Amino acid sequence: MAEPAVAACPPSKVNILQLLYSHLSGPEDPPADRAADPQMRTVVENAILRQLEHMLTIVHHRHVNHQQAMIDADTYGCACDSHNTQTTSSPCPPPLPFSIAARQSSIVGSGVGVFATGPIRTGTLVSLYPGVIYAREDIPVASQLVWPGNDYLISRTDGTILDGRPIVASLSAPAPTGVSPSEWAGATASERMFRSCLLRDKAQRCGPKDPLLDPRRECPFVVGNLLNHPNPPNHPNCVSFTLDIPATFPRELWKYIPNVPFRPREPADARLVAGLALVAAKDIAPGEELFLDYRYDHINKKTPAWFVPTCLTE
Repeated sequence: MAEPAVAACPPSKVNILQLLYSHLSGPEDPPADRAADPQMRTVVENAILRQLEHMLTIVHHRHVNHQQAMIDADTYGCACDSHNTQTTSSPCPPPLPFSIAARQSSIVGSGVGVFATGPIRTGTLVSLYPGVIYAREDIPVASQLVWPGNDYLISRTDGTILDGRPIVASLSAPAPTGVSPSEWAGATASERMFRSCLLRDKAQRCGPKDPLLDPRRECPFVVGNLLNHPNPPNHPNCVSFTLDIPATFPRELWKYIPNVPFRPREPADARLVAGLALVAAKDIAPGEELFLDYRYDHINKKTPAWFVPTCLTE
């Protein structure tokens, strides 16, 4: 996703903010044709943050219960909860009606894609985009470190860049078959940067006795970097939304957020993470692949031969 930008669209373009507002606003909110953009953005952001809290709370309860089951197995010789019926501090929220799974894309030659395993309604948060966050002032340095050959860079509307190169399991392993040494060097550079920033921020993300988790492995809803751009006759069914996760977000859920800032976050910062949410732009059926408009600037810059502009705009 190199240098993502808003592409020019045909007259039938769809405004993402108005689309999400029409599905996420409540009866107390003004109609979209009478609401100002900042008001619409606040309503949409708050709705997505509520969804994110619900989603990560479910992940947290599953993680805690799994840990307790392992303790029970070690202590009692069986994985049961008869000896500890209350393993979490609060009841688990209702399950989501869907999940998502990464597997071979329906687009030939596109590698891995992401699919819905249940019905997803318009306006539903489906994933976060993982990776290291680079603010505008970080870009001169980052462009030397992790930019070359990187197809997983994506920009927020404020110019912040997220590096979502997929996980590299072993930094010392040789380049896999079909991957050039330069590509592998770039992939390991991104991975080293993520791990380094994650370790640096351990004290902020975890309690003093909590293990440091890699949220890219622990949470199934952080695969936004694996969504493909649609080719005809497919169309985008997800959109990206600039999401600022506040420091008031529940503390026990911080460790599941798949982003780390390049620069250390100041404790007094009101914003915890400058994130990017991927949200359903239409109703998505079970088994359907999720597609995201990459928004390459096809007018001013050279784009890949496979890239076809879509009709979505910010």
